[in-house]
Amino acid sequence: GVPVEGGGVSTILRLVKEKGSRLWIVTLNPEIALLASEDYTFRETLQRADYRTIDGMGLYLFTRYILRRKCVRLTGVALAEALLAEAKARGWTVGMIGGGARFPNSLEKAKQHIARNFTELNIYSENGGNITADGLEDADGGGSRVRAQNFSRDILFVCFWLSKQDRWFALFVIFFFFF
Repeated sequence: GVPVEGGGVSTILRLVKEKGSRLWIVTLNPEIALLASEDYTFRETLQRADYRTIDGMGLYLFTRYILRRKCVRLTGVALAEALLAEAKARGWTVGMIGGGARFPNSLEKAKQHIARNFTELNIYSENGGNITADGLEDADGGGSRVRAQNFSRDILFVCFWLSKQDRWFALFVIFFFFF
């Protein structure tokens, strides 16, 4: 299976402070966990992440009461808000890539929402083009990735759709963490 650490905001912020901003965090929900149980390659992808939070209520209940593990439910939205607040406090820059053809305006709407709620943040966003189920990108996606790589950011939110963002990041993580 996929290991689930299941810590809360304080755990994530402690990791960010200890290891810096170069962490790959997956917000695991039941749909992602189910897909990982059926798809070995996707499961391997999720296992490569630095940390996995418990996003969905069903996954939280299963982990807490069936597996009897102490855990916290931390949604992707709550995690993003905590990281944005930390970015504002530290003067970090924030990058966002995602959206694509399926949700062409979603990234710009998210950026506007963040700008309203987290003033003074330097935010860069790129529409990520079309991403296949395997995480491969079209020409628009490749250009967006290259531009996002060149933007000096401390936090990068990858905002594609279920499983696409994790597969895409697994393919291109080296470009964001080491260049």
